[in-house]
Amino acid sequence: MSLHLYSPFIPAEKTADFNVSFWAGLASGVISGLVTGIIVGAFLWKMQSRSQDFQEKKEAEKEFNVFIQKLNQTFLLTDASIFTDEGSNFLPKNVIEIRSLIYDQPILYWKEHIEQQNLRQLLVAIENLIVLDIEFKRISSLLDTDIKNLLIKHTSLHFLEAYTSAFYALINGIDNDELKRWVSHLGLTDEKIDTLREQQNEFPQSVADYKDARELLVSSAEDLKTLIINSNTPT
Repeated sequence: MSLHLYSPFIPAEKTADFNVSFWAGLASGVISGLVTGIIVGAFLWKMQSRSQDFQEKKEAEKEFNVFIQKLNQTFLLTDASIFTDEGSNFLPKNVIEIRSLIYDQPILYWKEHIEQQNLRQLLVAIENLIVLDIEFKRISSLLDTDIKNLLIKHTSLHFLEAYTSAFYALINGIDNDELKRWVSHLGLTDEKIDTLREQQNEFPQSVADYKDARELLVSSAEDLKTLIINSNTPT
């Protein structure tokens, strides 16, 4: 199909020049329109993207502030330790609840979208607590195995859980009278309790590592609490 244009008003000798000018102008207009469209489209996309990013940041900050309020309320729970045969859970009740709350949150998403300095400081403290908790659980798991392997040699399987709890209580500084109340069904005497204390010497490094890791975790939770109180975050 020919793309040459014919007009009775244009002399034949000028037709070729007209065709060249016409198609060149048309092509130029089309290209110019495309370029303009691309530029305008890119500008609108960029503006929309900025608006969306801004909205996401605001939503992330709002969600995070609500979460911080929950954390602050959770710190009001008792700091008395939970009596359990699992070393990783032999912690103050408020620390256990704080840990549970943190693991249910989109920490990485918040870290990506939150820019306010005071909120980012809180995020750093939360991440530090998570790292310490993971290490504490690892060390606790090793000590759990050591304790149970030791106690199996000296006590009935029926009382293994209670004796393991008593063992952890002694590691964490519970005195004799309080321990007797906690596991009264074991009928522990002071002599038996002293024996349990001495048995910690079977694996002194594991016990020392556990106590250090636990102290770091609890201290990290306290640091987070202080940071929340001192921050400008609404509470």
